[in-house]
Amino acid sequence: MAEHQVSPAACPWCGYEMDGASNLTGDRAPEPGNIMLCLKCASPLQFVEGGGLAKIADREIRDRLSADGYQHFLRARRALLKVDRSKVGSDA
Repeated sequence: MAEHQVSPAACPWCGYEMDGASNLTGDRAPEPGNIMLCLKCASPLQFVEGGGLAKIADREIRDRLSADGYQHFLRARRALLKVDRSKVGSDA
């Protein structure tokens, strides 16, 4: 899994600014329409044209992903929710 630099963009849920992304299923750089999770609040997002981030509803995620892909997404989100993210974005 490779990390990719992206244009800084704020999570529309919590405001956390991200400038990197990793692909859980390969090493491709993020593209518009790709689904991701905010590292700070674990909310679902999608990349949009111009490098921004937009909210995405769970129903749309289910509709866009295969059953296996959706389960993979849920496992990733559960794993992220278990991590102590209180220091994300700090210098600590």
